[in-house]
Amino acid sequence: MIEPPSFVVMREVTIESTIPVPWADASTAFWCKYPNKDLSHVKNAWVLNRYVDTNHKLHSKRLICIEQSVPTILKRFSHGLESYFAVETSLVDAKTQVMVLETSNITFSGQVAADEKCTYESCDGGTNTKYTWEFRCQSKIYIPFVSDRIEEALVLKAQTNASKGVEKMTALSEEIQLRRKQAVSPRFIRWMTKYPTESQVIIVPPLKRRYVYFGPRKPFSKSSYNPFSI
Repeated sequence: MIEPPSFVVMREVTIESTIPVPWADASTAFWCKYPNKDLSHVKNAWVLNRYVDTNHKLHSKRLICIEQSVPTILKRFSHGLESYFAVETSLVDAKTQVMVLETSNITFSGQVAADEKCTYESCDGGTNTKYTWEFRCQSKIYIPFVSDRIEEALVLKAQTNASKGVEKMTALSEEIQLRRKQAVSPRFIRWMTKYPTESQVIIVPPLKRRYVYFGPRKPFSKSSYNPFSI
């Protein structure tokens, strides 16, 4: 394994806020968060796996499709891509009232490592929800000054998206709390299910000969792995 030069340092940033609703309403709001016209950079999310373990904790894994202009410094390495992918894993523990989500990039994984962690936990005697957002990234392009600019651009983009997300989460949580008190079910908006043809295979650079396939529920000829199997 190649060790990064001394001038390449992992960038880390943390944002904490309080959502003024109980944890049950805030965690419900998360699953209603997308699709959303105010958070239009997230285009789709496919569930790869979901199960409840023996301790009654919900585990989920999703593939997230993001469509957003990449930072200018990364464009020369992006092969012209405007859509990119990340894997999100989540753990929901209703007993302790904690939900943890961790997201890592797949696209550009040869150029940068970007990891996001979101934690929702009950606080203030159950009346509010503490939200903690953590982001860290490190450039794998070991060029002086270029590495710094890439990491700074990624942190700025992530902070902007996170701020918008917190605002929308707070508004959704308050709406769900109001509807719960009025005994009205929250409004769930779902993406339409679309199955592309087998020719629509996405090779995500720089992963060599690895295929991400969104097709019918059957094994893909290039691999026995079926991302829709649960």
